[in-house]
Amino acid sequence: MCLISIIKASILPALTLLFLRPATVPAATAGGPPPSFVKLANAMAAGATIWGRACGTMQDEDCGRTASNISRQLTQIANHGIFKNKLPKTWAILIDGTWTGAAGYWSPTLRAPDGAAAILLKPSAVSNSMDATRLLVHEMMHLVHGAFRPEEKSWVREGLALLSEYIVTGFFNPALHIGFKQPETSLTGATDPRLPEDSPDSNRAAEYGHQLQYFYYLYRLCGGQKFFDALAFSKSSSQGMNLLDEILGGLHRDGTAPDAACENFGRSFVSFEIARFAHNMSVPSQYVVLGATGAIVRDKPTAGIPEFSAMAYRPEKTTRPPRCLPGDLAWNHDLCIRIRGD
Repeated sequence: MCLISIIKASILPALTLLFLRPATVPAATAGGPPPSFVKLANAMAAGATIWGRACGTMQDEDCGRTASNISRQLTQIANHGIFKNKLPKTWAILIDGTWTGAAGYWSPTLRAPDGAAAILLKPSAVSNSMDATRLLVHEMMHLVHGAFRPEEKSWVREGLALLSEYIVTGFFNPALHIGFKQPETSLTGATDPRLPEDSPDSNRAAEYGHQLQYFYYLYRLCGGQKFFDALAFSKSSSQGMNLLDEILGGLHRDGTAPDAACENFGRSFVSFEIARFAHNMSVPSQYVVLGATGAIVRDKPTAGIPEFSAMAYRPEKTTRPPRCLPGDLAWNHDLCIRIRGD
């Protein structure tokens, strides 16, 4: 796919944008098998059973307190429009103090002791109410989306879960800002949910931020809730970029998303990447401006960037147009943008 060739034909919208992450239930701790899960509560209105193990130094008390905090939020979250009538009739939340991976985890094979489909939460990650809400929303969206679209690409799955955090809570995941500070990550890169939060892979959070930025960009520009519902619950067998081509093409043709950037995946990707760097430009009704936080511009180009990524650098001399390296896009008089598709 040649994405650079469509840049100048695109109407170019701009932005600012959020994260969390999922991993697999540990088989054992260093001292032997982990303790068994204990049933803590039934959140009947949401159809969920809450289980816990090794939640803290005083296990029963700490697990119970954590379960109580989650239960208070669960009914309200489950009644939100993106979840209402879409959650399984029975499912489970596992609060697991033996878990050493990421803050939250979902897998199609993860099960509670009673066999119900489940999500897993690290107790320390749900001590703050806002963090707990975002984490619950994120993993619950994985649970729902996995039932509707079990074969979807991981980068779409993560982007949708991150976007759902914003839709339900009104707040962005902190990964949003990391994605601007480290902009040269792959939009379509697969993230490893088993990595712990303190993983030395510094690009991991930035990659989540990149995915959140893109899907929020499409949500704002290309149909809002109609776009979200199509992405989350489509019955199409298409996946990833092909699915986005179908969804965006349909919304563009029916007038829901008239902007040229919403025509297909290729146009949306190029317009989005330019918008990350050209955040200070203003074209009425043609830019999604989300604030003054734009992706970092380098003083000189880096050696290379991964596929489906972009970088911006300053030309050596200020000219109009700037003298950029072959194949890069001259933007105004002070910016060169390199966009790499596949």
